[in-house]
Amino acid sequence: MKYIISLFFLIAVSNGVHSLFSPLEIIGSVDRIPGVRVFSEMLRKNCHKDDTEFKEKIDNMQKCYLGLSGKETLCGIIRNHLRNCSQPVVDELEKCVEARFHDLPQFAVEVIDSTADYLCKSKGEKIIELLHPCLTSMGYRRGNVCLKSFKQKLENIENDTTSTNVKIDLCKSLETSKACFLQEFKNICKNDVTMSAATGFYDAVITRPCKHV
Repeated sequence: MKYIISLFFLIAVSNGVHSLFSPLEIIGSVDRIPGVRVFSEMLRKNCHKDDTEFKEKIDNMQKCYLGLSGKETLCGIIRNHLRNCSQPVVDELEKCVEARFHDLPQFAVEVIDSTADYLCKSKGEKIIELLHPCLTSMGYRRGNVCLKSFKQKLENIENDTTSTNVKIDLCKSLETSKACFLQEFKNICKNDVTMSAATGFYDAVITRPCKHV
């Protein structure tokens, strides 16, 4: 298990669901976004579940999604069934983590829900612009100040034993890092449409899920 959210939504892949556009694959891909996968990694490190009851809930969640195959659009499945299908697993994770990590499982669902809502409501051009090289190449650039700073903040959060709510600390770090990343994008991406797509995406991934913090 690489990341806990991958366990949530990609478990079907290992059982023969290999469609690139399956709901499980697309939802699971959210966890591979730099900055999003951080809280799933925190859960992985701080919640070691290997009991039969937990595996049964994972299997039931998988069946919940696969049972909807072909009946609704992908956006409809995420909008109408994401929370219901994943809630039993979220509840189980909330039981096994330390109190300070308690809000992270539900936060993960909120991030996926918000991201999917943005993508489903966006015009095709904005979605394509998210693949623009000026956006995708930044994570591979050596000496990336924003990325280094963000990683250091995450290490500080995870190692801070005095923290009472990791979600609050994480949201604050994500917001400050978002400003840095967007400025970096702006320095490289000169097209307004590309920047609008990047800003909207980061708002969906970070700002909306953190709005009550």
